Amino acid sequence: MKKLALINLIVLIAIKSISACEFPHGKEPVSVFDGREIYFWAMFIGSFLLFVPVVALYYLRKRRGLATILLSIITLLVFIPALIAASFINGMCSDGALIAAVILGDFFVMSLLFTIQLSSWISERKTNLKLR
Repeated sequence: MKKLALINLIVLIAIKSISACEFPHGKEPVSVFDGREIYFWAMFIGSFLLFVPVVALYYLRKRRGLATILLSIITLLVFIPALIAASFINGMCSDGALIAAVILGDFFVMSLLFTIQLSSWISERKTNLKLR
């Protein structure tokens, strides 16, 4: 009897979780991506493309700034599973805000790492020029 009650509870929860996504006609949430898909795609691709100048600046700085390289690799390795997890958590029921936050967050971190690497290279060049 307890098994039957547990099975009924599981089936009820499954039905509720599936039907929880239904909205009244005309009341669906507005997607974050509506009309802005190109910006999110640009940030998504840009976060991967920013890795190239970070590595180039690493070699211009004569292999200094390994922490920045490692942080950018870790960021990119964490980004894909985070994006997949956000899409599973968000599901089909929402406006996509969690996925957009993950994309914006990764783009921000990669831009910050690039800025740190670039400013370190510029300041290093200025000090080297003053020492000459």
